[in-house]
Amino acid sequence: MVGCQRNRPCCFPCGSCSLWLLGRRVAGAPQLGLPLAFTGVITAIFCLGTSAWAATKACSADLAGRYAVPLGLVEPLFLIGLFALPAAWSAWQMRRGAPAPSSRGPARPWFGVVLAVLVIAGVAQGATYVTTSATQTFQSPFFHNVPGDDTQLLTYLAAHDIHAAWCNHWLGNIITYRTAEATTCADYYDEVVKGGIRRPPGTLETVAAADRPSFILVLTDPHPCLARELDALGIGYTMDVLSGSGVTVITPQRTVDPTTVVPGLGQDYSASTFKPSDCTGVAHASAPLVQAAAAR
Repeated sequence: MVGCQRNRPCCFPCGSCSLWLLGRRVAGAPQLGLPLAFTGVITAIFCLGTSAWAATKACSADLAGRYAVPLGLVEPLFLIGLFALPAAWSAWQMRRGAPAPSSRGPARPWFGVVLAVLVIAGVAQGATYVTTSATQTFQSPFFHNVPGDDTQLLTYLAAHDIHAAWCNHWLGNIITYRTAEATTCADYYDEVVKGGIRRPPGTLETVAAADRPSFILVLTDPHPCLARELDALGIGYTMDVLSGSGVTVITPQRTVDPTTVVPGLGQDYSASTFKPSDCTGVAHASAPLVQAAAAR
């Protein structure tokens, strides 16, 4: 919604009518004060955040529009505000010296036009629902494979007392949230190897300091690269493929330094193009954070 050019023509009249209604305090008009405040706060958070730069991209490369989804909650109220457009136009004309319109003047044609616009817009919007996928709607443009049903995974984590895990952050953040941090996940590959944003704060340090953190891979390959790397390192482990959640959970018998299994961690990010030759087992440059945590 924020990142697409096509929505801007509608935003201006909706917002203007809403502000006009708020200032006039018209009896019986929709109460738009709180929705306007909500919109302002959400927009400020979005624009001041680290992802706002992506909103300048074209609709075909909308990398941050998902962060503006909460604005959809107030969009219907702003559309209702369009019904104030005839009254706002008349008030503006009167300020320029035009005579006050009669009660049977042009208000009714205006009302019909606005109503027709809203009906057409509603039908056009509703028609797009047949082309959407419930499991893909909220997927990130960077990663499209987060499982839609994590019930089996969450049950497994609780049953096996897994409280820390290295995991792709697109799934790991969901696990951390859904378990109320009973299982904390961190993405070593993205945050350390690729230099991504360290979020949520503190999760990387928590998992690095944990005893024998597990590995959660968003794939169901029975012979993942990570397992082969652990075999090469002589580290025993248990591995379970949870097809119901589309993931594989590997729990080593001792703490594994993630710098020694970087290709295995990176397989999640290139599963469709990952080749056996990519599983080199070559260690990444050591990270002081993980080394210090392992020493403790």
